Amino acid sequence: MKKIPKILLIPLVIHLMFAVGLIYVQKPYEDEGLFGNAAYNLSYNGFMGIPGVEQGNDWVNLDKAVFWIPPASMVFSALWFKISGFGLFQQRILAVFWGILGIIAIYYFLKFLGFNKKNIFITLILVSTDFLYTRHSADGRICDIMCASVVFLSFTSYLLLREKNFRLALLISNTFVMIAGLTHPNGLLGFFGLIFLALYFDLKKIVAKDMLISFIPYLVGGIGVSIYILNNFDAFRSQFFGNINLAIEGRTVWSLIYSEIVSRYLFIYAGVGTKFAVYQRFLIFIPLLYLLSFIYSGFKTKENDSIKIVFFLTLIFFVTSTFLFGKKWPRYLIYIIPLYSCCISFMFTDLKNKIVRNAIGSWIVLVVVLSLGVNLYRFKRNEYGKHISDINKIKQIVPPNEDIIAPIELGYSLDWGRISADGSIGYFSKKEYKFLIINSDYESYFELYKLTAPDIYRHIIKMLDEKYKVILRGKIYKLYKHF
Repeated sequence: MKKIPKILLIPLVIHLMFAVGLIYVQKPYEDEGLFGNAAYNLSYNGFMGIPGVEQGNDWVNLDKAVFWIPPASMVFSALWFKISGFGLFQQRILAVFWGILGIIAIYYFLKFLGFNKKNIFITLILVSTDFLYTRHSADGRICDIMCASVVFLSFTSYLLLREKNFRLALLISNTFVMIAGLTHPNGLLGFFGLIFLALYFDLKKIVAKDMLISFIPYLVGGIGVSIYILNNFDAFRSQFFGNINLAIEGRTVWSLIYSEIVSRYLFIYAGVGTKFAVYQRFLIFIPLLYLLSFIYSGFKTKENDSIKIVFFLTLIFFVTSTFLFGKKWPRYLIYIIPLYSCCISFMFTDLKNKIVRNAIGSWIVLVVVLSLGVNLYRFKRNEYGKHISDINKIKQIVPPNEDIIAPIELGYSLDWGRISADGSIGYFSKKEYKFLIINSDYESYFELYKLTAPDIYRHIIKMLDEKYKVILRGKIYKLYKHF
């Protein structure tokens, strides 16, 4: 049996240590509850729906089927639950698997591109310690890390097989891209990236038959998804197109560019729009190094074919991410962070001036330390400990057979069947419950309703002022009782 290369083993161990640790300190949140509940129902009840979520007419038949996100990650999770049993930590372990697989795929991708061991090792250290990559390798919202990893599996499989069996390379790599697209719309990054690789390496030998072979996986995937959609077309039309309309509403070219920079990069690295502590603003050194190394790599594309490929893939990913409609969540940076990291490692090893090289080396160390600092802060904060402390107190007050309005993720601890995830506090369901639980996410919904749906906001305020009172103020949740 071939040993794992040392330059891969060390980053894998480091990443595994942080990702597994984060599993036990992150509190569950809404998306984990939504994805987990859908996968649980698919695994144990035979349907991929999320009962108990009250959204009015926005998401029709969500209790029967999920269409606002492609289904592959929930299908994989359901299969995993058949093996591991169901639970929050089992769900997160699956994310760890995809994170590790992604690092392995990145290693072989860079190796097949011809980068030397030093380049690859520095790149993998940057990825394996990155606070976004580790966070989403320990996140029960599986779709993000799964899609990113499958994208790099696509690139790696193409580079591995293209000279041995070109058509097999096309078939397998496009199959991975199809799976990525059935996991998350960001699979488009893989689609455009794979087209670039095929045109760059093999443009002269591509014929019509090769294009037909490349199309087979998408045809098979399309037929499968079509069958799923036709089983509940009304739900698909409501959820999918409702999500699309929300994503593109009021968007212009300039607003997309602005949002990409501000909502994605400056939000997470500079605290724009948040109450970042002053010392956290040092994170801005991370994207600044990304930018510097990307520009440097751009000037070296004529000298080095390997960095030319990475540079143009980075550009493709950035442009696609910018103009791909939707919320500019920082979590989606996990797709492009490995490419930025490669640009950084290339710049460091390519520099000839010793003083400048030492300065960049120190900057790289700072970036790693900053990411490690974020992860260590998460351990110290231990949001899961606060979460479970509140849950234990709630269980002492709320009878185990009592239905309750609460965030969907509390189903892990309080049982899915008794949870009504109704951020409108009964406006949609027209029901009143004896108990309700509110967290900061629900309070954000209230503020959103205040701006966009005054009738719902007035109903919420009336309920909280006239019919409920707080009986427990926990570290994360507030428990209200009807009186």
